[in-house]
Amino acid sequence: MDRAILENKVNPIVPYTSWRRPPGPLNVWKVVDGYKNGEPTKFKIQEIPSDRFEEVLDHMCDYYLADEPQFECMKARDDPLLVYDQRLLWRLFLKQGISIGMFTDNSNGEKSIIVGVNILLVETKDDKAVFAKFRQNYLSPRGSQMDAVLWPLFQEANVKSKLKEHKYLTSAGLSVLPSFRGQSFGGKMLDVREDICRNYGINLSANCFSSDASIKLAERSGYGVLLERDYEKILNNQNQIAFPNCRSKTFKFMFKRFI
Repeated sequence: MDRAILENKVNPIVPYTSWRRPPGPLNVWKVVDGYKNGEPTKFKIQEIPSDRFEEVLDHMCDYYLADEPQFECMKARDDPLLVYDQRLLWRLFLKQGISIGMFTDNSNGEKSIIVGVNILLVETKDDKAVFAKFRQNYLSPRGSQMDAVLWPLFQEANVKSKLKEHKYLTSAGLSVLPSFRGQSFGGKMLDVREDICRNYGINLSANCFSSDASIKLAERSGYGVLLERDYEKILNNQNQIAFPNCRSKTFKFMFKRFI
């Protein structure tokens, strides 16, 4: 079932979360050096323009769903309904306007390439109903199975209560194009969260880091651990390992304060 058929199958209204980005021009948070096809190149880490949202969603569906351990175990890319559900969730995040992309320099007039993406959201205590509605309306049985396993872990992490913050910056995935990996771009995008939080008056960044590689990035950036589980100990409602043969060892919910 391709996306066009799915778009005709359901006609969802993607709601807004309670926090809104203040009006104004898009922020370019950092310009970093790197390489494109072996040549030195400048890359901009900035808020994502709305006219690039669909490209960003394509990137996440093509690369993040293939690379992230939980989605890989669930064979997410083989499930059009799960891809559709996840695309809707990412679109909700993108509507806040705070997600970031890494773009090639376009000073020569060429269209910039989206090299990396970090889907971000400012979550508050007032967003509970928005996410509950999403959870109740998954089209994919696999997506519902993942939610049934992961949601109790999010509840156990209990960021707002344990860390005493009514709002915080969270993430729904970070991905870099395979041909640009090995240049520390993931770590550079993660570090930009400090600039984002300080600019928008947010004291805390917190989210799950689901792969060994992303956990190492977070540790290097000074993130602490709020909750930790080995994948072999995360069970589904049949008391079976929820993510069998996972290529990563550990799931961690991690946080960093910016005060």
